[in-house]
Amino acid sequence: MLDLQQIDRSWTLFLDRDGVINHEKKEDYILNWNEFQFYDGVPKAVATLNRIFGKTIMVTNQKGVG
Repeated sequence: MLDLQQIDRSWTLFLDRDGVINHEKKEDYILNWNEFQFYDGVPKAVATLNRIFGKTIMVTNQKGVG
C-alpha cells in the first residue's frame, strides 16, 4: 500500500475517467458536460488529492473524447 507520507508535490496522479470517477454511459460515450455525473464523494476526494499531489490529471481511452 502507498504511504501518503512518501508523496510530495513533485508527484502527478493520473485518474481514469469513465467508471472510476464518474458513472459510465452504457452503449455510448459521454460527449458533453451535461451527461457527466461524478460518483458520490469524488469532487471532495479530488480536492484532497490536489492538496497532496502536485498535479492531478484525468485521462480516458475513449475514442471520440478530446
